[in-house]
Amino acid sequence: MSLYNKIIHALTHYSINELGILPCTPSVDDVPPSSQKYHPLLVVECKLGISFDDLGQALKETQEKIKEHRQQPLAEAVWEQITRVMVLLKPEHYTAMNARKQLLVSGQVNIEDELKLNQLIFTIPRNTKSSIAWYHREWLFTHDNHGTMNLENEMELCQRAITLYPRNYYAWNYRHYLLTWMTTTQQQSSDVIARVHVEYQTTCQWLETNISDHTGIRYLEKTLEMWVSAQQQQQQQQEYHVLRQHMAWLDELILRYPGHESLWCHRRYCATLFFHNNITRQSLYQWVQQQHAFIKQLLDNHSGHHQEQQHLSIDDEDNMLQQQLGYAAKFGLWLCFLETKQEQQNEINPSHPLVDFYVGHVQQLDGAPIYLQYLKQLWQSSKSLQGQISHDASLS
Repeated sequence: MSLYNKIIHALTHYSINELGILPCTPSVDDVPPSSQKYHPLLVVECKLGISFDDLGQALKETQEKIKEHRQQPLAEAVWEQITRVMVLLKPEHYTAMNARKQLLVSGQVNIEDELKLNQLIFTIPRNTKSSIAWYHREWLFTHDNHGTMNLENEMELCQRAITLYPRNYYAWNYRHYLLTWMTTTQQQSSDVIARVHVEYQTTCQWLETNISDHTGIRYLEKTLEMWVSAQQQQQQQQEYHVLRQHMAWLDELILRYPGHESLWCHRRYCATLFFHNNITRQSLYQWVQQQHAFIKQLLDNHSGHHQEQQHLSIDDEDNMLQQQLGYAAKFGLWLCFLETKQEQQNEINPSHPLVDFYVGHVQQLDGAPIYLQYLKQLWQSSKSLQGQISHDASLS
């Protein structure tokens, strides 16, 4: 019996719920008696394993079946089996995945079975980063006319995928698609708001141990934005309080894990939320001053927060601290320019000495980047222009 037929037989006679790639082919004497007829495959209860060496042969046999179908179309039931095996072995196979869509539309496959097959694909860690498999699941979600798919189960699938394979852009993207669908197709009910809040809290907890996951942080930014928007729509006037709490959480992470660019990029995003939301002038001014105080404290205290980096060597720790100080100085400089940009609207006067203070630290930590001179010139020209506008306004 060929490998292809053995796979079909195992999928047909067992409720396989997990696939695995084995590092080597097991000896026939080492597998359970009930699984020996499938050798070199390994079938244990509802688990199916195939070695790296045998995976290539199985793909070759399945591809030959596809060629046969192209030369002389086979029965739809046979074609369904061929495409099922192919997407399990190689989910990036466009032809097989598109054929699955056609089989579902024609009624040869039902959406519940297709969802199980798609979920089976993701039990192999490397398959959780298959863009074709995730787009196929999104397609299934949009074509689910009978409410077969459960939003909670879909969220759990995303969580498992990012656990198996961190920094998983496609899993986070699908998760964002689900959350956006929920908030746009359903009214802002208490259940929807609660779901957004749960997603926000869950993502915060997950990122505390995966702080370099830029895609996860991007998803957190979306959930934070939705959570703030929900507060505004509920007219609870809590958006400032929500943002302050989030910044306190971010401050703690930055101090605990120095030198991670992802956290400082996220800090810039949070700053734009403060400036673009309906926050009073006084509250915004107080928040800006707190940011400058936080940055100055980091820059002035060069010994900063080593206690939680004991697992690192001294050289690594010093390097991360230097990066932390560089990110802090650049954030402070960026915040000064953001203040200047908003000055005419909010009438906030940025602290001029801080620009030279931040520039000096950037030069000290990062050499003498050529962009610094340009930034200083831009700052001076911006202030001169605003002074001229104020003078003209007073004359008129």
